Amino acid sequence: MIFNKYKILFAIIPVVVIGLSNLCLAESGLEISGIMYGNDPIAIIDDQIVKEGDAIGGFEIIEIGRGFVRFKDGAREFSQKLNKFSATSKKNQSKKDVPVFKEIKKSSQQVVEQKKKELSEVPGFHHCLNAQENFEKAEEQYEKKKFSEAFIYYKKAIQYAQWALNYRIEGHRDEMKIIVRTSEDQQRKLKEESNAEEEIVNVRYPRLKNVRKTMKWLKRNIHYKIDIEGGYWQTPEETLTLRTGDCEDFSFLAQALLKRIGIDSLVISVSYGGMFDSGGHAICVYPPQKASNYFSNYRLFTSNNHVLNMINHKYPEWKRISALNIETKERVPLLEKEFGGFKIVGIQGKQKEIDAFLKSLEKLK
Repeated sequence: MIFNKYKILFAIIPVVVIGLSNLCLAESGLEISGIMYGNDPIAIIDDQIVKEGDAIGGFEIIEIGRGFVRFKDGAREFSQKLNKFSATSKKNQSKKDVPVFKEIKKSSQQVVEQKKKELSEVPGFHHCLNAQENFEKAEEQYEKKKFSEAFIYYKKAIQYAQWALNYRIEGHRDEMKIIVRTSEDQQRKLKEESNAEEEIVNVRYPRLKNVRKTMKWLKRNIHYKIDIEGGYWQTPEETLTLRTGDCEDFSFLAQALLKRIGIDSLVISVSYGGMFDSGGHAICVYPPQKASNYFSNYRLFTSNNHVLNMINHKYPEWKRISALNIETKERVPLLEKEFGGFKIVGIQGKQKEIDAFLKSLEKLK
């Protein structure tokens, strides 16, 4: 495992429940009932919360790792890995013990959420979280020998870690550098040992005959999963490989699927914000010269009204509407909110879909 090789300690989220077991250490006679892993890892042994350096049952705890505890008995050292509950351990566990484990898990989740809340206002911190999450997903997929999926998650981890490094967040630069270096090494290894990159580029598209079938296919086959204040745009091929994505990823895939049945479309993002709410959303609008129909994730909305009417109704605090281009990774401003209306800030000649959309807006002025 790469975690063991580089000994990465994720310092941002201090406590993560790794697993609970009812495993007896044959050499010590102690019972490990859980591990909470983070900056200051702790273990629950014989119903006592202990940390590295503590002693219990005559043994010194010298390391609490990702799924194991290492003990010292004089000059002798030994360790025990944690496993999931076995059928035997579940059967032997008393009913009285069960709420204790549930409470431990509940408590640790509360700590994680509290820490996220405390650090959510740190500029760029969400990139650290996304780098960690995608690195862990890459490791999981690599272990499962799902190399195409692993390749994409390593790619996303690199991007988020690089963005995080630009913010120079105190205490996390070394961690982000390790994620970048390790992910790059793994990508090189995957290129040498598999066809992961080629499989992603040549992933098979579904054969769909019309817009309705496109909507149904998206609903059945692509799972919505948002990155924490994300920013990485998956290509349609990456989304088809992972079968998951956020609103931008859904929109770019819908755009690609519509193109395959001969329909032009434009992916736009809406930035909104008020006193108590802020954020953004991306949709795929078609045809751009009318801009009356759109995909919002896997949902399809059709009407005779311009999409701007929907935006004014659903996002009255919208600030800017931009066009997104997955090929150039470009975000092109189109509209800005004005008191009592809007002003067109888009530039003609960028691409035919943008030009068509801007003409449709002129009719509304």
